[in-house]
Amino acid sequence: MCGCPVLFPGVAFGDTVRVIASGEGALVVTEIVARGGYDSARLWFEDGGVSWLEPTEQLAAEGCIVDIYTERLVGISWPSSTDLPKTLKRMEAEELLVYATE
Repeated sequence: MCGCPVLFPGVAFGDTVRVIASGEGALVVTEIVARGGYDSARLWFEDGGVSWLEPTEQLAAEGCIVDIYTERLVGISWPSSTDLPKTLKRMEAEELLVYATE
């Protein structure tokens, strides 16, 4: 993937994937062929608006690739060698966001 795939759980930046075209023509991931060395998560911002701005700026400063899908749904990828889940757990405990890695 050349982006941070917010709509494809379990797929991260740099992964090589196999896809097929759906009946409507959209590409659907069927298999992860090779991992690219990144992990990923989807972030949910309940309040919408600009509530995503400060947390995602902080995550980008920590090395995340950020993909803003909507003002409530954001995808991030980060190098697997970092301890970013610790930061995500803290942000979730502070009720800044809800995250899922699968």
